[in-house]
Amino acid sequence: MIPSEESIPYIDPDRVNASSMALIDVRSPEAFAECRIEGSQNLCVYETSFLQNAQSAFANKGEAIVVYGDNDRFKAAALAADRLKQAGYSDVHVLRGGLDNWIATGKDLSRGEQPQSPPAGTYTLNVEKSKIRWIGRNLSNQHEGTISCLQGFLEVDANGAAKSGKVEADMKRIHCSDITDTKLSSLLVAHLQSIDFFETERFPTATFSLDRIFLDPTARLGTPNARMEGQMVIRGVQHPLHLECSFNHADSGYVLQTQFDLDRTLFGVAYGSSRFFERLGMHLVNDLVNLQVTAFFEPSAS
Repeated sequence: MIPSEESIPYIDPDRVNASSMALIDVRSPEAFAECRIEGSQNLCVYETSFLQNAQSAFANKGEAIVVYGDNDRFKAAALAADRLKQAGYSDVHVLRGGLDNWIATGKDLSRGEQPQSPPAGTYTLNVEKSKIRWIGRNLSNQHEGTISCLQGFLEVDANGAAKSGKVEADMKRIHCSDITDTKLSSLLVAHLQSIDFFETERFPTATFSLDRIFLDPTARLGTPNARMEGQMVIRGVQHPLHLECSFNHADSGYVLQTQFDLDRTLFGVAYGSSRFFERLGMHLVNDLVNLQVTAFFEPSAS
């Protein structure tokens, strides 16, 4: 639980004495490596071992400690201070304004290597890391599983904007994860691959072709930060899709995540749909299938 604003024990940068106070940077190791206050120690508050690490580093619970994050907008430092106080540390303060305020007041910093955006070019889909998850429902039940990725690519310009791309799914490798009985699971998968659903003998793949991505610079991490437009092809039928997504750097490449409900009937998948059939009873199947896609794109081999 984040402590209330009035309970946070702030200290201004001018009152911080690095020679007599312990400085704790509570951000991630990656952030600490990029930029930090000289002499500070990195104890990431996101780690479950935060308190254990703090107790190992600072045995004297009466020692003056100043914790800091990026700024006061985020509450990692306030959370860290609260946890330290609850663990018995009696002289804990939060650097007012965090690292941003420290920089603004002209204080010295220690800087490491700054992260670089992946270069322009073509990136190849990592089919082992990438995942397509599906959930299908009726009025009283649901089934879920995965569809294996077959291949794909992403073309990125010098500004880090996606110019084009494609993800191709192997519809012959549909898996059901919620039915533990192997025979029953195989029967469901066989039905999904039959003419009633995806007719995989005639249409072994499904593809999404990316036309463009529009980034939202105001979005915060952990929420969709882009809108993508493209074309979905299932059973040889093409329809446009406009989807919210998250599009970010990942190591030396990019990762794209999206979750959406797809109307299967638009692609001729009509089995159990009340849009086409009457008096379905127990054979009723919802028109919407939920899809969750995580696609990892890595530098193409030269």
